[in-house]
Amino acid sequence: MIIPVLLPGFILFSQENSGFELHLQAPGSAYAIVIGSEDYQSYNDDYTENVSNAILEAERFVQYLVKTKGVPEGNISFIPNATATHIKLAIAKIGRLIKKSGQKPEIVLYYKGKIRYDKTGDELYLIPVDVVETELFFALKLDDLFRRLTQSGSSANYVLIDALPDKEKVTAGLMEDGGAPLKVKEEWADRITAMMAIEMGKAIPEDEPGDIEIRPEPKETDHTPPEITLLQPAGSFTGTNKRDIFIKGTVKDDNEVLLVSVNGEEAHLGKNDLFQARVVLSPGENKIKILALDMNKNQSRKEIVVEMQVPKEQVETHTEASAVAEVKTVTDIEIESKFVALIIGINDYMDPRISSLDKPVSDAEKLCQILLSKYNFEKENILLLKNATREQIISAFDVLESIMTEDDNLLVFYAGHGYWEARTQKGYWFPADSKYNNTANWLRNSTISGYISGIKSKNTLLIADACFSGSIF
Repeated sequence: MIIPVLLPGFILFSQENSGFELHLQAPGSAYAIVIGSEDYQSYNDDYTENVSNAILEAERFVQYLVKTKGVPEGNISFIPNATATHIKLAIAKIGRLIKKSGQKPEIVLYYKGKIRYDKTGDELYLIPVDVVETELFFALKLDDLFRRLTQSGSSANYVLIDALPDKEKVTAGLMEDGGAPLKVKEEWADRITAMMAIEMGKAIPEDEPGDIEIRPEPKETDHTPPEITLLQPAGSFTGTNKRDIFIKGTVKDDNEVLLVSVNGEEAHLGKNDLFQARVVLSPGENKIKILALDMNKNQSRKEIVVEMQVPKEQVETHTEASAVAEVKTVTDIEIESKFVALIIGINDYMDPRISSLDKPVSDAEKLCQILLSKYNFEKENILLLKNATREQIISAFDVLESIMTEDDNLLVFYAGHGYWEARTQKGYWFPADSKYNNTANWLRNSTISGYISGIKSKNTLLIADACFSGSIF
């Protein structure tokens, strides 16, 4: 059945003999984010069903973009088994590249994975692999996705949801049967075109998601910062014997709250002004910094201390392993600095199938001492990450991008496992939370070079002590 969807000036999708078709104005300069979320069971303690062939379908769409539409492979971010943070960071990265180029390219976002429609709030959610369908508080709202894309600086955005909200229904997929348009609020209608797969044998979905909420315009005269109230934990100091803690609270503002971050990571904003975040703790006292920002960039801060109480015999072991590294926030580094370093050393891997290493952490520590004793580096300008996760490494790159200027000098050092995939001709770094047979938390060379190229600096020196390090070039 042919189902053309007409849009002003052109056809986005058409169902012809050749199947799915996407029409881009300038594919050579377009960017794409392609997500295949398949393995939900590895990321959740509670039982949840996986999505069959999600990664395969996403890879198929990548090939379609490259071979049929002419989108440069280097402009495509392929994310298997994506968390909400993965998706947000991918959009932010493209936004940085667009800003640097001064152009206004198109963005294509393809998603194959679980989605859910909340009739109560009239919202459609993308379900990250580390979220259970019943906990929509931690899922990614489609309106949040639209907002981030429109703020990226692109000229047009195409959001392709290759899934159905009802898991009992079956779809042949966008590539086979095309799809039905999703309603987009007038606020974004000129820059967002959204499409969702249709049920097999149907022309349009029976339960079509409703409109996206419009955020109110900020008051220009507003100078009042948001009000942060902590619900959990109560008080400015608390103790726990767990390795992580949930931070819950409310943030109220006369206008609209733009962002709440906890230790530099964006918190989940829900209804009734509620925010929530999970913080991984280290033995001893942990400072937790909460920042709230409204639409007029008024900000308020709150800081609490959480003590992780562990048996004495475990403290030394944990300290030596440094399983979780603290990433400094922007306020921890002097903006006036001229010599800044990001030093990463990874000995211990959470997946027992990945062999541990002996030297990377000690090498990283020795390099820090050399920089302090023999070169013009100040201690507060060195970010030392021991056994860092993927998220912590990317957060560190975000910090560097925020503080570096064109007069500064940057040193990036990495010691740990590296890998070269001959089939795809791609190289990777292995953060501490990498899994042996799952690339979701691996750091691709193109991702690393993309972050480094986006950091303003007079000089940048990259030292990589890992297998296949040269493949980054």
